[in-house]
Amino acid sequence: RIWTMNAKIAKGPTDPRSRLSAALTYDYEHPHDPLLHPVQIHDYCMQTDSHMDFNQDFDVGLIDMFHRTQNDYAVLSTYVAPMEQTDTDPANVPHLCMVSFTSTWRNWGTKSCDNLLRPKMTNIPWGAGLSFEKCHADL
Repeated sequence: RIWTMNAKIAKGPTDPRSRLSAALTYDYEHPHDPLLHPVQIHDYCMQTDSHMDFNQDFDVGLIDMFHRTQNDYAVLSTYVAPMEQTDTDPANVPHLCMVSFTSTWRNWGTKSCDNLLRPKMTNIPWGAGLSFEKCHADL
């Protein structure tokens, strides 16, 4: 299912993402509602910015990468590179690691990770451009 939001009522990237989380929780708590498709254990959720493009078979690659984390609650997230950079080397991926600290923290950029056998797991940075996880992680 795809949820869209009119830009005129949008309040930045976190508002629709919180609405998605609330909708998933409602679906899970009301599995017999005939208008809903209840969240299943095998379902994945992906949130992206509205200006995203996708490579051929991006979904297969994301699911494969997710399984390589060996963590059912992993969240794959990054700032996505321009399309012309994404097909050049599949073993080279952007990694959120540029963080600045003031009264709070803010991630602001990526560096490159090369030849990873499985995705790099970190605990703080999350990129608003792409987020991919099993839907039950939002419940």
